[in-house]
Amino acid sequence: MKIINKYLFIQTLQIILPFYIICFILYVRKLLVQIYIKNTNIQIKQLTNKIIIYNYNKNNKTIVVINGGGLFFDDMTDIVIVNNILQQLNNYNVVVIKYTLFNKISDTLQEVNNTFNLLLTYNLDIKVFIGNSIGCTLLLNLFNIHTQFTKEKLILISPIVNYNVKCNKNCKTDFINFIFYNYIKNKYYDKNVIINYNVLPNTFIICGSNEIFYDDIINFHNKCKNSNLYCIQNGIHSEYILYGIISFPFLFSSNKIKKITNKIINFIKN
Repeated sequence: MKIINKYLFIQTLQIILPFYIICFILYVRKLLVQIYIKNTNIQIKQLTNKIIIYNYNKNNKTIVVINGGGLFFDDMTDIVIVNNILQQLNNYNVVVIKYTLFNKISDTLQEVNNTFNLLLTYNLDIKVFIGNSIGCTLLLNLFNIHTQFTKEKLILISPIVNYNVKCNKNCKTDFINFIFYNYIKNKYYDKNVIINYNVLPNTFIICGSNEIFYDDIINFHNKCKNSNLYCIQNGIHSEYILYGIISFPFLFSSNKIKKITNKIINFIKN
């Protein structure tokens, strides 16, 4: 009996502990971003409660961003992502599409599509789409519905392309462990997105070699007709977001992260 109780306690810790660790990280990120916002000159315009546009100019090209967070963590670093883009691409608007948290993915897919339909009524010149983690799933679903964007560009950071993920042999180093992932998958991911590879535009994929989604990301990359892959050696899921200058530009400025940022900018420009 004691052995069973000990096992249950360990299992419970494996589920709960990552949740609270990530909550703490996000809380710290929120505080840091709030400080950062005060020191930026980026103009922010809220078109609706789900659509925020940065650096708006009707003559600018537009980048559409959908954040990750597993459907229940809001990405609080949008302003920092935006700032890194706009520092080098001042002729772009950046639109961030928000969505309701703690929803089934089937509901979220519909919500994001409805929001995107509304965004299209503003007649912006959309040239680039950026997604992170589950935000990539939401973007890929949009491309299934809106097939007119085959000439644009798509940037996917640690995309989730298959919920029934297979174990990457190095995944023990990832901060997303399987018990935690299976918990959120079973609770929220009630619908798979069928990917139409024929409608995907020129794609740039960033991932880590040690993340649990690595094998599926490589498989996705190989199926894409026109994609480039940049793999962060020994990197974990969304490492570029979590530990790079996108999240904490005033704390981290490693050459590796700068190199990735430059690759993203060059991909957008060229």
